[in-house]
Amino acid sequence: MSWRSTGRTNEELVNNLRSHNVISSDRVHSVMMTVDRGYFIGHNPYEDRPQSIGYSATISAPHMHAYTLNVLEPKLQPGARVLDVGSGSGILTACFALMVGPNGLAVGIEHVEELTHLSARNIQNWLNSRPMYNGSAVDCTLGNNILLVTGDGRQGYPPHAPYDLIHVGAAAPSIPQEVILHCFYCLSHLLCLKTIFVIILQDHRSYQIFENNYSIFCVNFSCFFFWNFLCRIAKYLPIKLSV
Repeated sequence: MSWRSTGRTNEELVNNLRSHNVISSDRVHSVMMTVDRGYFIGHNPYEDRPQSIGYSATISAPHMHAYTLNVLEPKLQPGARVLDVGSGSGILTACFALMVGPNGLAVGIEHVEELTHLSARNIQNWLNSRPMYNGSAVDCTLGNNILLVTGDGRQGYPPHAPYDLIHVGAAAPSIPQEVILHCFYCLSHLLCLKTIFVIILQDHRSYQIFENNYSIFCVNFSCFFFWNFLCRIAKYLPIKLSV
């Protein structure tokens, strides 16, 4: 039903996503109502489809943002630290910051400096509109609980580590070897920090890795060799794999 969720306003768009059961929680509904997509894409912002933002990057369709926030909501608690790799327009970084609150931190990292500047302008314009969240003024500030940096997201962003959640929004048709090695590093180290690691790639398959209260969500993986890689190394790691 997601393709039917297009609206004339942000409110109509978000309400359509809710009525089509794409948004599954009141909290995600409130966050998406507060973070108006119109500040992050200038042309037809309330259409439920991905759109170009330049520099070979896109802003994902609103239903994808809703799905992502639904999955991540348990970890997006006040005071949490989030790393958003491939932050693009900045809209999800803003949503993360809103959910973790003024005592948390949302770091967005982009390898294209112009996109870092674009996301900073977008978020500042949104903040300048004096948005309200659950009846109160949004308490988010660039440079305080929202940090936007330029760098190689494959290396993470150590200055503010450890993170409670790592979201990789830079979609790709395949997984470079160095990204696989970085994922292996995360599997062998970040579990100790109770971190959720989310990476979104172009495809239709979804995998989850669970061990007690540790969760790594691998969303939309098409690269089966990566799944086989995980299966091969799982016996060396404190995790269980399930599809």
